[in-house]
Amino acid sequence: MQRTHSISNIRTLVIATASLFTSIYGHPLSAYTIPEVDAEEPKIDYGSPEFYEKLIVIFGLVLLGGVFAGLTLGLMGLDETNLHVLTHSGTESEKKYAQQVLRLLHRGKHWVLVTLLLSNVIVNETLPIILDGVLGGGWKAVVISTALIVIFGE
Repeated sequence: MQRTHSISNIRTLVIATASLFTSIYGHPLSAYTIPEVDAEEPKIDYGSPEFYEKLIVIFGLVLLGGVFAGLTLGLMGLDETNLHVLTHSGTESEKKYAQQVLRLLHRGKHWVLVTLLLSNVIVNETLPIILDGVLGGGWKAVVISTALIVIFGE
């Protein structure tokens, strides 16, 4: 008798939980459909001054991404021994630049790396946002910004 009563309580609890989930989420066996999203129109007109301003910003962001990526590879790939040799035996311009780089790296090589990487991330994440306003669609902005970053920025 006791066992039948506990099974009845469990059954009632399961049915109540299932009915709660069904009322919250709809029929559990119904197929989930993704609503269609209309393609957005570009937010600015082609040929307008704002369009050309955005193109200049996009061009600048791509260039900055390349500069930050190049500086990251260049500065982190330098050997301090070679820089010390250049400070003593290089030409005057080599001595000057080697001393500047050594001063920068002695302040904190990891801080330089973090600064360059964060700057590159900010540039690379801003690019699709700006492109979205020009192209009017999310996936187009992501694809084009990815291509621009891979070709010119890295």
